[in-house]
Amino acid sequence: MTSTAGHPRRVAILKPCCIGDCVMALPAIDALTDAWQGATFSAYVGRHSRAAFEFRPALSLLPIPNSIDLQSALLLARSLRQQEYDAVIVLDRSRWLRLAARLSRAPVTGSARSMSPELRHESDVYLDIVRELGVRTPRSTPSIQPSPDAERLASELLFDVSSPFAVLQTGGARNPGVNMLDKRWPKRRIIQLATKLERAGVAVVLSGGPGDVEITTQVANQASIPASRILAGRADLGTLAAVLRRAAVYVGPDTGVSHVAAAVGVPTIAIFGPTNPRRYRPLGSQVQVLAPPESWTIPDRDLRQPSATTTKASTESISVAQVVAAVHRAVNLAHGIHQCDG
Repeated sequence: MTSTAGHPRRVAILKPCCIGDCVMALPAIDALTDAWQGATFSAYVGRHSRAAFEFRPALSLLPIPNSIDLQSALLLARSLRQQEYDAVIVLDRSRWLRLAARLSRAPVTGSARSMSPELRHESDVYLDIVRELGVRTPRSTPSIQPSPDAERLASELLFDVSSPFAVLQTGGARNPGVNMLDKRWPKRRIIQLATKLERAGVAVVLSGGPGDVEITTQVANQASIPASRILAGRADLGTLAAVLRRAAVYVGPDTGVSHVAAAVGVPTIAIFGPTNPRRYRPLGSQVQVLAPPESWTIPDRDLRQPSATTTKASTESISVAQVVAAVHRAVNLAHGIHQCDG
């Protein structure tokens, strides 16, 4: 970590991936933009995760590979030198990004440092970078405000959806370089939950990305949910944020959408299994985490890299009854929904 007493005027933030991680980085970015007012900020982000930073119009977004190796780090370092940044901040643990920051010759640099064992939430890892630069960090919880255009598109998508409604995330867990589909809650449980909510008078909206259309359609068909309430492949992240802001409750696994849901303030039920909620849970006053006990002790590992580490922690351990109870705690919408062992 290096710093100067001067106020940086041109700042580069390096954060390639992924959507949830980028949302968790927002408090650190907000602290920097608040402290260094008048500076210009460029965020180097991968195409897959770019939408997470589009919630911050002050950021100029520049492309970067989702995964960095030595060659791409050297190319990035040359680009950073040419731009003559006063500060380069690495909101990532990548050794190659740290190298690019050092070679950038920026007077101010900062990058993530890992502890062993790592006991901090991922958001706190990023905030610690900012604190070491002498910047105050008054907020530790991400906050997202959808744009007016996103609100308009959300209204169009929800034109025939009655209130209250719930958003269920059927897909996700696909990121550049790694797919962890075992993070998803089993499809049969989603169908059971959706059916119960519909019968209780709570409309169900199904979210997912373009690659989740098939599974989302299967859930809709088996739970008798109209096709108009399938948002998979129909709503970008900004529009989905506006949809989530209007929902009574959101249920989803450890995916980027769950972090967006918590950030817009909807009561969020996050289901964990093979990842550690101590590190990666969505943050917010209305977040409930459902996870088997062993999830909280999963060893630290880079989820983007192949690993021999295995865990028996599974989302299968979370029953429909547990989620129904969480829905009831969140918004008192589960009245009349019969408990089920799942």
